[in-house]
Amino acid sequence: MRLSHSLRTRVALTFAWFGAIGSLLLAVGVFLGAHDVSRRLMDETLRAEMDDYTARRGRNPASLPPATVSLLGFVDTQHKSEAVPETISILDPGPESKSFYDIVYNNTNYRVLVSRLGQDTYYLLFNKERQRAREEHFFFYLLCSVLLVTFVASVAGWWLAGRVTAPIIDLAHKVASSDPEDPLPILDPKRQGDEVTLMAQAFDRYIGRLRAFGERERAFISYANHEFRTPLAVIRSCTELLLADQTLNERQRRRVDRIDRAAWEMTSMSEALLHLAREENARPSRQTLCDMKQLVMEVVENYSRLTRDQTIDVETTCHAAPQLAVERSLAMVVVSNLIRNAITHSQGNRVQIVLAENHLEVSDRGPGIAKEEIPLIFQHYYRGSSSSGHGIGLSLVKRICDVYGWNVKIESGSGEGTTVYLSFHAENGAEAG
Repeated sequence: MRLSHSLRTRVALTFAWFGAIGSLLLAVGVFLGAHDVSRRLMDETLRAEMDDYTARRGRNPASLPPATVSLLGFVDTQHKSEAVPETISILDPGPESKSFYDIVYNNTNYRVLVSRLGQDTYYLLFNKERQRAREEHFFFYLLCSVLLVTFVASVAGWWLAGRVTAPIIDLAHKVASSDPEDPLPILDPKRQGDEVTLMAQAFDRYIGRLRAFGERERAFISYANHEFRTPLAVIRSCTELLLADQTLNERQRRRVDRIDRAAWEMTSMSEALLHLAREENARPSRQTLCDMKQLVMEVVENYSRLTRDQTIDVETTCHAAPQLAVERSLAMVVVSNLIRNAITHSQGNRVQIVLAENHLEVSDRGPGIAKEEIPLIFQHYYRGSSSSGHGIGLSLVKRICDVYGWNVKIESGSGEGTTVYLSFHAENGAEAG
């Protein structure tokens, strides 16, 4: 899993990486350059010593080759190499009569210059052990410098990142603590025109557009709710009078009952939408104790018309009668949507409704919901492959549950039916405030 870091940490890490990579490349270049210079110095030393020895041998043929800690010489006179070790005698001076080699002789690393003058072949060995030890120490110092530069780059990057991100963090704190209805405060008069101020102004304009959109939405819902109340009240009063008329036959009574049910549902829905439109994710200020058992039985009765022409067995079991501090109209929207969906998708089978002290369970034996669709089912306007709705009901249920701290969970699978669990938050059982 990829870890997420703060902007300051990412900037500091970037500085550290650049410092480490830059210093490492520089150290490698310096080390290779130093190694090449060291080799050139050894070759120059060997040439100078070779020239000096051949000059002395020219003056005195009995002159012995060098035999010190740093230099070791051998001479093969007229191809008689008895005194020259085999490891060295096989070295060829090459077409230019002078060549360099790297060998190991007596467990010691040597740089060898082979030179041929006339019938004689000279071998001059330079002990590289001291040079190797110096290169190792030099490499250690370079490595320490790389680590030091990386550490300094990290500290400097952290400090610079803090300076760079400080205005952004300050803006974030001011946005979090500001009133959504007020414009964002300018951070500093000296910062006019910089990127952070431009960002704050862009946020302010964007929030202004969102605020205007929200105000238009709330105004529309309020106006619609106000304008719907009177005709809905007229419709419901007329349906009540018609249902009280004993001269209606059963078919006419069912039709009037459907009209009454639609008017009742529109009234409940408009009240719920009005409450939710007042403020996002805020509970309605007026909360009364809602009898969930009575509400569930009422919803089942209201939806009984959906089962009259079908062989649907709605089995309702109430183990408790929880009293919840919740707006009744909002609880009605939640319960109505869950039960209506179960009845609609039961395909003529049984629907089970179980009410307990802390939860409501609604099950059907319909076609079910595919496993991959369950995480998407509460999204606004999302419609499952077997749904005939508009994708609004369950998203509204989820929003109301979020307002009251309830938990709604769906267990289903293709061809397995669907079970919805609505868990009530414990504090909702307290007295209404």
